[in-house]
Amino acid sequence: MRRHDTRRTITAMEGSAMGNATIDPRRAHTDDIQTLEQLNRGYVQAAEASDVRWFDEHLAPCFMASNPDGSLADRAGFLDRIGRPSPSTNMAPVDTRVRVVGDVGIVDSGFRYTKPDGQEGVGHYTDVYAFGEGRWQCISAHFALRPSPPQSGATRTAEITAGAAGPADHATLADLNDHYIRSVRESDVRWFDANLAPEFANGNSDGSFSDRAAFLAFIGKPSALANLRAEDVRIQVVGDIGIIHARTAYTKPDGQPGAGRYTDIWWQADGRWRCVSAHVTRG
Repeated sequence: MRRHDTRRTITAMEGSAMGNATIDPRRAHTDDIQTLEQLNRGYVQAAEASDVRWFDEHLAPCFMASNPDGSLADRAGFLDRIGRPSPSTNMAPVDTRVRVVGDVGIVDSGFRYTKPDGQEGVGHYTDVYAFGEGRWQCISAHFALRPSPPQSGATRTAEITAGAAGPADHATLADLNDHYIRSVRESDVRWFDANLAPEFANGNSDGSFSDRAAFLAFIGKPSALANLRAEDVRIQVVGDIGIIHARTAYTKPDGQPGAGRYTDIWWQADGRWRCVSAHVTRG
């Protein structure tokens, strides 16, 4: 899959040619950003219009989606849901940020929509694209509503039908995932500092997005959750991209059980895996 031998990073805000970009001039391709911005607009429009054909063309075989109710859907399940009329209207992305890291395209965005009762709703999402065979295809989507609805679908999951990791990559990514959860639980900033890519950004459960520095500052504070653990971990590898979808269980500060879901994206470069993106939903 890899088009290049060395690292590149491009960042842009929607509505500007390149925004506040950090670019290696030998590597930068502004058409990547423009293509991903166009795909993002097409994704939102197709979701509202129940345009199965658009998604069938632009979703990779390994695609999986983490839904607001805590469920996980594979490509077929997602297309089935998209084929049903959307109860929401006037969907529009806001504050969209597009990043390209190697062959990974990451779209972090908020969105607004009109609920069936006419009230305005808000949410946020992270869509991840992989470049292969000359084009970008969406390999993962994680979207959430604010406030987060009950995680009633947390036990509904999907089997990996494409992109299953080989034994070595699976073992490495599973170990990294275990340490990620442990480090959240133990506020282990040192581990995250060693394993997050410089381009890392996190989609938080409150709808905000944090860059690497803000995430490390947050991790350094004691966690308000107890007994945090990962369940139903699904690991995929597409070229140099590792995708981890998983469910979380934990105890809230009031002693009640909590549930959520996360999607972590890892990129292999210079002989090791680093996390470039994470998105967390909590009920």
